[in-house]
Amino acid sequence: MRTKPLPLPLDLPAQNKPHHYLPPLILPATRTDIPTLIDIYLAAEGPDLLYSLQLRSKSEKEIKDELIEQLEENFGHESLIIMKALDRESGEVAGLAIWQLRGYGVKSESENGGGSEDVMMLGGGGWMFSSTETGAKMKEKRKVTPIEKYLDTAFKSFLSSWLAPTKCIYLALLMTHPSYQRRGIGTAMLGVGHEKADREGVPCFLIASPVGRPLYETQGWKGVEGTLELDLREWVEGDGGKRRVDDRGWGVYRFYYMMRLPRNAP
Repeated sequence: MRTKPLPLPLDLPAQNKPHHYLPPLILPATRTDIPTLIDIYLAAEGPDLLYSLQLRSKSEKEIKDELIEQLEENFGHESLIIMKALDRESGEVAGLAIWQLRGYGVKSESENGGGSEDVMMLGGGGWMFSSTETGAKMKEKRKVTPIEKYLDTAFKSFLSSWLAPTKCIYLALLMTHPSYQRRGIGTAMLGVGHEKADREGVPCFLIASPVGRPLYETQGWKGVEGTLELDLREWVEGDGGKRRVDDRGWGVYRFYYMMRLPRNAP
């Protein structure tokens, strides 16, 4: 005797339904957004042990004040595309991205009249760097740690060898607030830069942290020139033996130099 199949439920219980988030709204950031953007940056960096290393030599307030000042000094440079991502459900700013046009022949002048031919902003461990004249002056007056100096030199070496002779777009910073992660916000902000690069037929470059690398790989980025490895045990004092030997611990921390070729590139 053939039994009838049990009817399938028309609706799954609400708790089992995945929530489909609306795509974020990507807009140009404004100067009034700067404090919020830095709050997002620091919140996203919070779990990173390289940022924790920074907190051994600076207070969180010192780091925040330095970052706000740096972003204010760089804001308005023609070579920088500074974007914010709005969460459509809450209306809150949930992410930021900073792209830099390099080799475009754009004279980079800030709204305050300072600047040079080349602006550089880098994210990593809770700080940014700038090669503008104002940025150089800021480095002189603020407390620069040994690991900052080391990374500054290493990053500049990569930029000068790969980016200096090339018309390209450099992703200096991409951050999503932890409360809004895994909603496609980072991917959406990447898409804006990718579309511009594809339209103009230019490559993109970035320096990825261990946390950011998986996202970039899923979006077509490839590693170039190996990695920059930091043995954090050489920079940490008094860690109480709490060391983990992986990309996110007091062992080896890796930055990844990455490139994305434009779509339909030969």
